[in-house]
Amino acid sequence: MRKVGDRKVTEGEGIPSAPALSAEQSSIVLHSTLKRQLIDDWEFVTKDHKLVPLPREPSVSAVLSTWLLSNSRRGIADKACKEIAEGLREYFDKACKEIAEGLREYFD
Repeated sequence: MRKVGDRKVTEGEGIPSAPALSAEQSSIVLHSTLKRQLIDDWEFVTKDHKLVPLPREPSVSAVLSTWLLSNSRRGIADKACKEIAEGLREYFDKACKEIAEGLREYFD
């Protein structure tokens, strides 16, 4: 249990758990500090209905670059990991543009 703003929340409250991965899949392991920041930001937006200042640090690009570097150190950086990282970057770029457009239309 931790405090967010003026309320107490359970760690990961409202966030679905990740599905189990097979031996052929890789996961993005988040440092506890980054995970806490992402949960706080998610709660700030979804529960408190507020916006977080942008750009955020670390950026999606920085997290994915760190993940690729970590995989290469463990000997699992391959073409598939690079394609996954590029796909996630592209997804976030498109998602951010869609969200920004929706907000612009909403507030105009």
